[in-house]
Amino acid sequence: MAKDLVSSESSDSSVIGRTIHVRGSIEGHEDLTFLGSLEGELNLYGHHFTISEGARVNADVRARVVSVSGAASGKIEPGELLEIRAAGKVFGEVLTPRLSCEAGASLNGRFSVGLTGEGAAAIPDFGKLRLWLNQELKDLTEAQLDYSAESPNWARWSIRRQVSHMANSVILWLVGRWADILWKDRTPDPEFLEISKAEHGHDRMLDPEKYRDIKSLTQILQRAYDLIRQVAGRESMESLRVKTLVLKLPADAKLGTSNESVHELWARYSAAHKGNIVRDPSNAYTWSFTLEAMLRHLYFEHLAHIRTIQRLKEKQALMAVVELPREGYLKFEDHWAS
Repeated sequence: MAKDLVSSESSDSSVIGRTIHVRGSIEGHEDLTFLGSLEGELNLYGHHFTISEGARVNADVRARVVSVSGAASGKIEPGELLEIRAAGKVFGEVLTPRLSCEAGASLNGRFSVGLTGEGAAAIPDFGKLRLWLNQELKDLTEAQLDYSAESPNWARWSIRRQVSHMANSVILWLVGRWADILWKDRTPDPEFLEISKAEHGHDRMLDPEKYRDIKSLTQILQRAYDLIRQVAGRESMESLRVKTLVLKLPADAKLGTSNESVHELWARYSAAHKGNIVRDPSNAYTWSFTLEAMLRHLYFEHLAHIRTIQRLKEKQALMAVVELPREGYLKFEDHWAS
């Protein structure tokens, strides 16, 4: 984003003024208030985009929250919420998990709201995971976030590392391994693309040199959940079940730097996915995953990580806050027991 176009209100928020007219693409990683006019494309990965009264935007817009008091047309894809104020006018194609409209707001076009389409209905509610995680992390000290133990095995990763792995797993799967299927005619978040290709020597987590404090980790995870909603919201029930990733793995494939067999893991987890994670009968080292199963796997895996965060808290004489549902991988005793 060119600096001469933008005035900064804070380190996390910028404003484009009323006399500025932009044709082209805007990308950023901060909140933006727009008072002028835009034709083209805007991507505010995981952040808030405000179209002020009098502003005009004709663009493909992607942001976590889009608030409209002016006029917006094009393809609008909030990751979390579209707010249309009383003076706001929205025309075009809208795909949003949630919609809020004040009296007097104008809406025209094709709207898909609440992830209520066929594909969206097939995935679990990742918003609950975010809420449960935030409740468990509240008021933890740096020392509590970094506590780990050699035994039992699940205690070897600290709470901080659990959160880092959760964010990394979504990006690695959906932006990395599924890239050729999900991103043929779209560009994923450039930061996520960089993360998916990173080689930093730290096992199955974000680079701790860049992402260490718990606020940055939870922000990346929130954006990863926004990505899941966007991916699911573009699919029909049929396409979720037809789109398939095939992985041909070495016979001795391990989970990261651990000694745990990838094939044994998927053989165990596949039972939770009703035939949507399948081992090739002619090649025991080849696995097929439908997109529906992959999104459900991420939900089950993250639910299990939140349970592990609870177990790490219990080992520090801290109380778990949330009563988690015992579903998915939490039905396995070793994923549940303290």
